[in-house]
Amino acid sequence: MQSFRAAWRQCAGQLVAVAAFSCAINLLYLVSPLYLTQVYSRVVTSGSVDTLLMLTGVTMGALLALAGLHAARASILVDVGLRCCLACQPR
Repeated sequence: MQSFRAAWRQCAGQLVAVAAFSCAINLLYLVSPLYLTQVYSRVVTSGSVDTLLMLTGVTMGALLALAGLHAARASILVDVGLRCCLACQPR
């Protein structure tokens, strides 16, 4: 049990990073509804192709960032899980 607690303390920094990534991911999930809202309120009413292209570009960038954060968070969680698993194994 002590080895698990030591491994848990050792991974505290990574878990803080996971929490920060999770907050950012949750905020980035708002990109799609905001995009649709902006398209319907600005692009459809004005017919501006430039506005549509700009909104689409920003949305694509945000969705790529979302994918990157997901991958980074998954990698960190796999590392934390491996450390905890190794700490719980009998020696």
